[in-house]
Amino acid sequence: MSRLSLKENIRSSAVCKTWHEAAVSVRDPCPWLVYFDIDLSGVTYGFFDPREKEKTKAMKLTSDLSIYAIISYSKDGWLLMEDYHEDTKVLVFFNPFTQECIKLQSLNAIGAIGTEFAFSCAPTNKSCVVCGISDRTPDHFLIHTWYVGACEWETNSFARPKPLKYYGKKNIIFSDDVFWFPDRGGLGVFDPTARTWNTIHAPLPDLSPFLRWITEHQGNIFLVDVLSNRRGPGQLVVVFKFNPLRLVWERKKTFDGLSIFISDESSIMTYGLKGDINNIVYMWDSHLNSDRPCKYSLYTNSFCTDLEGYCVESSSTNNEMHYGAWIEPPHNSSIYGFPITESK
Repeated sequence: MSRLSLKENIRSSAVCKTWHEAAVSVRDPCPWLVYFDIDLSGVTYGFFDPREKEKTKAMKLTSDLSIYAIISYSKDGWLLMEDYHEDTKVLVFFNPFTQECIKLQSLNAIGAIGTEFAFSCAPTNKSCVVCGISDRTPDHFLIHTWYVGACEWETNSFARPKPLKYYGKKNIIFSDDVFWFPDRGGLGVFDPTARTWNTIHAPLPDLSPFLRWITEHQGNIFLVDVLSNRRGPGQLVVVFKFNPLRLVWERKKTFDGLSIFISDESSIMTYGLKGDINNIVYMWDSHLNSDRPCKYSLYTNSFCTDLEGYCVESSSTNNEMHYGAWIEPPHNSSIYGFPITESK
């Protein structure tokens, strides 16, 4: 079933109950947007389900996190939060569905300021590893790693060829047991087990100066590039797939059943979503729209005009800030398991 196209998958699911269960089992769940609102009274958060087009009522953030906490990375239903307590930076795993928190060891390495983080899987998994990159100069950079249960971080320094310079935001992905970093000269690959760094020389297409992300699905690496918003309403979203044999990026015009959900802290590709969230790129980025996520159709090569039922509820005092990330909800969970905001 996993090798069928989406159209064939849906057709086979209609044959009988057994085939239906097998077909549905290989389709990915739809990510939700977890959003945070910060004002003078504190921090609240909630979820938005783009499939159901429903938004939950705001929930109070756990007292284990302060109003200074921000999302650093999202994966497997967990958020890695950067927080500050008594002027000290701390890292905390936060599950917004259960409000469970797991505090990490402090990273005190020299040159760790400005570290950008990612992690491999849920921290409830013993194999979970957190990886950070910092102190990026033309000559060297630092990689910091921490395993669940470890007493301290490990830091390695790597030399880099001068023509290469790290490119991107908090955009690191984990695939095939290694961490991938976008680089103007190609892709940086860090193996946390062997503690080795390699650079794949495959220059990224020179399109957008800042709105681009890498993502992955079943071991395949993709690049999402939004042509500069200075181009006006006619801007395009371009998607490339990395060809590891030819070491080139190949432009993709359509995807058979794949959808991409992008934010600075998360990049999720899914298979098998139906209806108006199939073959789309769904982006949460303030450069594109400060009030709501943007949906781009790869069928029509245009941004969708429907408002999707989600919008930041701006404070009349302008003292409210907002941020969010895409997150994978728990298996068999429903947005209707939470209090839903009334439609306006």
